Amino acid sequence: MILQFLLIFSMVLTEEDAVKIALEKSPILLAEKEKINQKIGDEIISISNFLPKISLSASYSYSSFTEKMTQYQIVGIDTVTWQPIYQSFDVEFGKAERKGLILSINQNVFDWFKSVHSYRASIKNKLAEIQSFEGKKIWLENEVRRIYTEILFLKKQIEILEKTKENLKAHYEVAKKRYEEGFASELEFLQAEIALKNFEPQIEIAKLGLEKLKDLLKNLSGIEEEIEIKDTISFEKFNVKIDTLYEKALSERKDILSLKLNMEAIKEIIEVQKGLDKPNLFFSYQYQYSRPYGFFRDEWGGYYTLTFGVSWNIFDGFSTYGNVRKSVANYEYLRKNLKFIKANIKTEIENSVEALNTNEKIVETQRENVKLAEKALKVAEMQYESGWISHVEYMDAELSGLNTKLNLLKAIKEYKISKLDLIKTLKGAIQTGGF
Repeated sequence: MILQFLLIFSMVLTEEDAVKIALEKSPILLAEKEKINQKIGDEIISISNFLPKISLSASYSYSSFTEKMTQYQIVGIDTVTWQPIYQSFDVEFGKAERKGLILSINQNVFDWFKSVHSYRASIKNKLAEIQSFEGKKIWLENEVRRIYTEILFLKKQIEILEKTKENLKAHYEVAKKRYEEGFASELEFLQAEIALKNFEPQIEIAKLGLEKLKDLLKNLSGIEEEIEIKDTISFEKFNVKIDTLYEKALSERKDILSLKLNMEAIKEIIEVQKGLDKPNLFFSYQYQYSRPYGFFRDEWGGYYTLTFGVSWNIFDGFSTYGNVRKSVANYEYLRKNLKFIKANIKTEIENSVEALNTNEKIVETQRENVKLAEKALKVAEMQYESGWISHVEYMDAELSGLNTKLNLLKAIKEYKISKLDLIKTLKGAIQTGGF
């Protein structure tokens, strides 16, 4: 009943389902996707260098003191003394209250192509991040398939162990009965009991490992529900031609493509930095609408100012030189890493193909061993029923058959994992998420 209840409220997953969900919902991948948005933001910033900067500001100010100058004006002549009559008045230099709006437009006219190189660098960085993101998707898919394969292996292993445990329990009951009836020695009975008890912790360890792997798959894929694995582990041959793999890897590996684009971006950044010590031409337009208009007219009025100028950073304390040197070193670092990756690809492919072929041979060998073990078990059963061998020898034959089945299961798992390793090598998976 408990199992039926869990199945009703569990998500049944095939391997392809797990991969699809992980690529859509994985928290690691969703976080990595934000890096592309960051690069898009950098691209927008670089485009802004080509566009005018427009600002509008409003202000109000009040001053408790304004400069004044007293002047005198002749307003008439005294008819008695015939002296001029003066009248004084104050001339204010400004008003106590000032209100105004200022519209400013600033535009780079020529900056020695720094804006062009900056824009190109932002494009290259964005494309590099996209390739890196694709490489992380490959890593995620590879990791999900790897965990899924481990789950299938443990699931099948538990199934075989539990079936063998039932057989060993039957052996134990037979040995106990034969011992109580005097047909078997105490040693034979104890060996059957030890064999049974040895199996119990193995099954518990396998079940614990299975639950941990399920939790890891859920966390990696962004799945909140309980999951139930639908597929079964099986052997599917993977045919490869090593002659074409090297060129294919060089042209398609995401880590290589990302590195190349990052190197191209650094070249553009170096050109930007080299232009920092060259003069820039700029244009500025400012329109001011305020009251008072000028110093003396207490009314609203406006005027504009046009400016064409040159700015030149003649000496910056070797800052430009230091930045260029830093970028050149970064470029060389990436170039040497790329050279190492290219030189190491062929060896990685050869090792992966060799591991794949070796595991394929192991699978074929273990298949033959399973057939031999099944044949040996049938012979042991006939001889046991005929009284030619002891119960312990019959039980040993069954345990030997179990080991061959587990070895075949492990060989199939290792073959599938070596196939995933080869695919990861060919496609240039980029690890992420602290794994």
